[in-house]
Amino acid sequence: PPPPVPRLTRRQDNYRMARPELEALRGLRADGLLCASPPADDDDSYVLAIARRANARVSASPWCGTDEEARPAGGYVLSNDMFRDAMAREEAQALDGTAAPAPELRLWLNGNDDERAIFFTGGRISYAFCDMGEIEEDGGGVVLDFVPNPRHVLVAGLETSMRQGETGL
Repeated sequence: PPPPVPRLTRRQDNYRMARPELEALRGLRADGLLCASPPADDDDSYVLAIARRANARVSASPWCGTDEEARPAGGYVLSNDMFRDAMAREEAQALDGTAAPAPELRLWLNGNDDERAIFFTGGRISYAFCDMGEIEEDGGGVVLDFVPNPRHVLVAGLETSMRQGETGL
C-alpha cells in the first residue's frame, strides 16, 4: 500500500502536521524516497531537477509506453507553485544560449494545459487540503484531508487502480 499522506489538523486556526504523518515523512526520508534541499538554496531548482531526471530515466526505458497495462510513471512535482520564476529563468537562459529552448520546462510542468482536456498530463500535480467533516479522535479539531488534483492523469490512474482493487476487478 502507498504510504499515508500528510493530514493537517486545525485548532483555533493553528495548523500543525499530525504526528503519525510526520513520522511517515521521516521514514520516507530515511528510505531515500524523500530528499530535502539545503535551507538557503533555491528549492525550486532541486525539486524540478530531481523530478525531470526521474522522468527522463523512465521515459528512456524500453518498456515505457509499450505495455497496454502501463501506468503513467516518471517524475512529478506535487506543488501548488506555478514555478513562474523557474520558467522565466529558463527562458532567459535560452535567450542567452545557456539552456535548452524556453518552452521545455513550461511544457513539462503544464503538459496539456487545455482546460477542455479530461485529464492534465504535466509534471506538476496541484492539491488542496479539504474539510471533509472528519473530527480528530480526541474530539479536538477538524481533520483536513489531502486531495491531489483528481484531473491529473497520474492521480486518476491511481484512484482507478485503488477502486478496482477494492471491488476485485
